[in-house]
Amino acid sequence: MNSTLKNSDVKFCDGFAAIIDEFDGFILDLWGVIHNGVEPLPGSVDCMKELRRSGKPVTLLSNAPRRVHSTVAKLREMGVDDDLYDHILTSGEETWLSMKNRTDVWYSKLGRVAYHIGKGGADKDSDMREDLANTEFTDNVKEAEFVLLTGTTDSAHQVEDYRQVLEAAASRSLPMICANPDLVVIRGTNREICAGTLAEFYEGLGAEVRYHGKPYESVYRTCCEMMELPFSPKVVGVGDSLKTDVHGAKNAGLSSVFIAGGIYAEPMGIKAGEQPSQGAFSKVAAAYDHLPDYVMPMFAL
Repeated sequence: MNSTLKNSDVKFCDGFAAIIDEFDGFILDLWGVIHNGVEPLPGSVDCMKELRRSGKPVTLLSNAPRRVHSTVAKLREMGVDDDLYDHILTSGEETWLSMKNRTDVWYSKLGRVAYHIGKGGADKDSDMREDLANTEFTDNVKEAEFVLLTGTTDSAHQVEDYRQVLEAAASRSLPMICANPDLVVIRGTNREICAGTLAEFYEGLGAEVRYHGKPYESVYRTCCEMMELPFSPKVVGVGDSLKTDVHGAKNAGLSSVFIAGGIYAEPMGIKAGEQPSQGAFSKVAAAYDHLPDYVMPMFAL
């Protein structure tokens, strides 16, 4: 960990109401902060309502490997209405736009034929394959010119379930696009691997991966532009991942709130909704280069 960081600089706070007045804008993670993939987390909707009453802009930023319109529809199903936030951006949307436009030098060199790892077809990641006139998809990795990774094809799958196809792609040095850098997620009460875990394995095989989403600066820059706010500590990112949410916000020069009751609850020895001790937090945070400004048990008032 960066030796200049001090755990004593991290403030432990029981509720979000105590810090709302400190910031001009809010960038909120979805999974692990607002919902658990099944339903809103306790207190999260009320907290969003309070942010709306403050009159300050709220942007949802998710490493969801799907388009914004699909994410909005899912939020509505769970009872998170459109009027609770101003803007929304997903890693999938940024990925899709990059594939569609190919203005970036890296994308301009991609071939046409893609092998997709994720829930495609009629399933939730299918919108990532829509309206891409410059891309066709194959079910045979030997025919592919690059790999699009949006996630696992089954929530119970582990890396070993993809070893053969990833090794086949790496043997041909196929570039990979990862639409979700997250390593794991808690769906309901179950822990599942995300696309980021497979992408890290692929990189370990010596292959090249292009990531979209948190912790990369481009998505934070877009969020600030949408809110018409400058990059500054007066904008705060809220999330439950030290690797993506905290690192991304702090690296971009923003403030950060770490929600402890998400994916790190078990390593810190707490249950959802519980505040970790400073010692438990310090042990988990020691592996990371950035510390949050605040630690909270959950996104609630």
